[in-house]
Amino acid sequence: KPFFSTHFSNYGDSALNFINFNKIFFRSLNNSVISEISYLEYPISKISKFGIIQKEKLQGSYSFKKIRGNARNLMPKSELVIIDYVGTSYIESLVSNIPTVVFFDPTTKRLNKEHQLFFNKLIKVKIFHTTPYSAALHVNNISKNPYEWWNSREVQKSKNTFIKENLDLKSLTEIIVKINYN
Repeated sequence: KPFFSTHFSNYGDSALNFINFNKIFFRSLNNSVISEISYLEYPISKISKFGIIQKEKLQGSYSFKKIRGNARNLMPKSELVIIDYVGTSYIESLVSNIPTVVFFDPTTKRLNKEHQLFFNKLIKVKIFHTTPYSAALHVNNISKNPYEWWNSREVQKSKNTFIKENLDLKSLTEIIVKINYN
C-alpha cells in the first residue's frame, strides 16, 4: 500500500481523507463560484522531500486562477478566504477580520477531550465546517456578498470571543512581525 502524506501533518488514510474532503468540497461548489476562485498552492519550498505529495495533484482538475505570493499579502485583497486546514492561516485571517471559511475534519484532526468544544462557536456561525458539503453550501450561499454574512452581529461576536479567549494578540502580532522580517 502506498504511503500518502500531505504537508499539513496528515499521513496514511488520514491524508487520503483530507484529499477526499477537498475533492467533495470543490465538486459541490457552483460553477459560478469555481470561476471566481483564485488558488494559492502550498509553497513547494516548505514541503519536505520525504514522500510528501501535493494534494492539488490528487484533488481534481479545476480551472482556478492560480496565484503566487505570500498568503499574508494576498488575504487582505480577498473578499472571502477559504482555508482547507487548521493552521496559522486561519488565525491570521480571523485576526485580520477577513471573511473566512475553514475546513475542520474531525476525523483527520482529532482534538483531545479537553479541547472537544474548541471550535464550536466558529462552527455555529459557519466559519468552521466539519463536512465538505456544509462548507460548499455555505460558500455557494454567501459568494455574492460574503461581507453581509461576515459582518453580522452573531458572526463578529463569535469570532471576537474566540480570538479573545484563545489568542494572545500581543504575542501573535510579535510573532507575525518576526516572521515577516526573517
